[in-house]
Amino acid sequence: MMKLIRAIVLLFVILLFTTCKKEFDTPIYTQGTADFTNYIAVGNSLTQGYQNGGVYEEGQRNSYPSIIARQMKLVQPAMNEFVQPYFFGTGSGYIHLEWKNSTIQVVKPEDSGGYKEDPSFENISYVGQPLSNLGVSGIKLIGTCADPAIVGDNYNCYLLADNNPYGKRMFDLGQPATPNYYLNDVVKSNPTFFTCWLGANDILGYATHGGNVLGISILGTPFYVYGLSDPNEFRKKYDRTLDSLTKNGAKGVVATIPNVTSIPFFNLIKLEDIKGSDGALLDIFIKTDNGVRLATDEDRILLPVASKLNKFLTDSLYDNGVSVEDSIGNIILVYSPTPYGLGPTNPIKNNEVLDKDEFVKIAPALAALNAEIKASAAAHNIPVVDMENYLQNFESGFAISGVNYSTKYIEGGVFSLDGVHPNARGYAILANKFIDAINTYYHSNIPPVNINKYKGIVFP
Repeated sequence: MMKLIRAIVLLFVILLFTTCKKEFDTPIYTQGTADFTNYIAVGNSLTQGYQNGGVYEEGQRNSYPSIIARQMKLVQPAMNEFVQPYFFGTGSGYIHLEWKNSTIQVVKPEDSGGYKEDPSFENISYVGQPLSNLGVSGIKLIGTCADPAIVGDNYNCYLLADNNPYGKRMFDLGQPATPNYYLNDVVKSNPTFFTCWLGANDILGYATHGGNVLGISILGTPFYVYGLSDPNEFRKKYDRTLDSLTKNGAKGVVATIPNVTSIPFFNLIKLEDIKGSDGALLDIFIKTDNGVRLATDEDRILLPVASKLNKFLTDSLYDNGVSVEDSIGNIILVYSPTPYGLGPTNPIKNNEVLDKDEFVKIAPALAALNAEIKASAAAHNIPVVDMENYLQNFESGFAISGVNYSTKYIEGGVFSLDGVHPNARGYAILANKFIDAINTYYHSNIPPVNINKYKGIVFP
């Protein structure tokens, strides 16, 4: 009888473990109706993995396309290698945090102790396998190809590319009269699947240069290096981009342009925080197209001005271990013979402030270009990742896996030290948003990443 009982117990245990084992079987992944064999990413600095004011290998390895590709590999192990043109060492140079004078300070590449441009960066000319990550910092959608109806547009596209320190290290630009357009390299990549996030620089360049458009004339036609792109020209070239990507049957997703003025670059400096050593609020003068005047709360003083105003990175630094004395929550101006911005004779420069008359042009431009992106995508049967709508959540703050995030500089945990581009964790958040859209539309099941495994701001 005891032997029978033992046999029954043993059988029960075997069945129990056999049943439990099924709970831990390897997940069965599927591409759905997509084909991830040759995934490429088309876009700008966000696609390239730019962060902390530069492009360097660690940032590139944590670009959102690189993160997506690693997850796709779990679904399609036979997919092509995802090739990126790595900028080794410190790459183009980048910003970091460092202890100086008993405080944590932002150290730019040009500062003493800064992470300067790597010696190898100057002579980089990519030679190797066809690129999968075609992200180029600074590229505008309207610079990806020329419109034959616009006189001189071929020269303009060449100049935009030739003046870009990143694109010319990755592609053969051709000659001024006969440039090798960015879209030519897109066609050569022959993708089976793509992500396309172009268009941000068609607005962002205008905003980050304080509304200064930098006009040039080519063959009698005016072009504006940092101007807001014309929606009609934008649509034509966006259509050509999707034509190029889908010509051989590739599928993919596109993304809308975020509200660029919600990022820390435009929101760190508040007039209410600018005080003298006695604690009194100070008048700040700015230069605009209409002359010099007092700044108002409707003007956006750009983040780089902070160092000129002797800005302590107060609240966020205190939250991360800096002493109360060094975290007073205000901008303290140290007077000099000609204090910057404190008088009409030395105002904040025009290109360092997005004044209220320039700021109001952003919203309608954003709405117009995003409407064209959605219309073009619909015409090509391509799903849209609405990054404009999604990133609005960043402004009010949100939580993922128990961690709070926002658009606050440093403290918010999403943006890198340049105040424009995400940090590695921010890129992981974006990658998951793309993955969710891909899975929804193409019935695939790419696993999302654990964003908390990616670095946020790196403190010394």
